[in-house]
Amino acid sequence: MAALVVQTHPVSTSFGAAVGAAAVRGLRDSGETTRLARVCQGDTVTADSFRGVNHLVIAHPTWWGSVPAELLTLLRDLVGAEPGVARPHAPAGPGPLSNVSSLTVIATHGGSWFINRLQGEPGKRLWQRHILKHCAPGAAFRWMPLYRVDQISHERRAAFLDQVTRAVATGATRPGI
Repeated sequence: MAALVVQTHPVSTSFGAAVGAAAVRGLRDSGETTRLARVCQGDTVTADSFRGVNHLVIAHPTWWGSVPAELLTLLRDLVGAEPGVARPHAPAGPGPLSNVSSLTVIATHGGSWFINRLQGEPGKRLWQRHILKHCAPGAAFRWMPLYRVDQISHERRAAFLDQVTRAVATGATRPGI
């Protein structure tokens, strides 16, 4: 399998960058050919970047209840519309995500699970309802959130990085909804 990790934190020394690195480490340890794209740090991701990609891993912070604007722009370019909004000029035929059989999304949140739940879990909903349907039929989906990232201990953050490394090595195991 070939994997693409899209990391979207603009600071190369951030915890978000460490999450992307942990995902790459796990994928490479499992033998997957892996590429890393740091979208908010100048890397360009186009439809051609997904050629041959079976496992897509997205690592993003949650800001103001949503994913970073650069990631939303990338998603709009990939699926031909703003997620959840139909546009008449959407690309015809199979899209660039049509080979993706495993989608793993790792999201960090400053707020608690409870607050995210009250907000309607907008990040999880975006991936499950709008993006997963552009992947291969029956694609597996794994959602890996870390809440209160600014308030938890260094040990808890380190444990989460280990969890990411192990989880992406096994791939997503739950069928998409």
